[in-house]
Amino acid sequence: MSKIKLAAVRVNGKEQIVQIKMNRGPNHTLKGDLATKFKGRRDAYVQDGNSLPDSDVLAANDYLEGRLQ
Repeated sequence: MSKIKLAAVRVNGKEQIVQIKMNRGPNHTLKGDLATKFKGRRDAYVQDGNSLPDSDVLAANDYLEGRLQ
């Protein structure tokens, strides 16, 4: 599998939306249950000692590679 190219990850806590912007390919918008799972995974990465931007990227990669389902 080729390397995934993320451009940005945006988390909107009020509306429960996560936007994953890609350099190539389609962008992804997570709502509801998937957004909650994403935030839980991101928080787990923060607890492991990663910075918030790094945690966003790691959680986004988990979603894109199918490990967040």
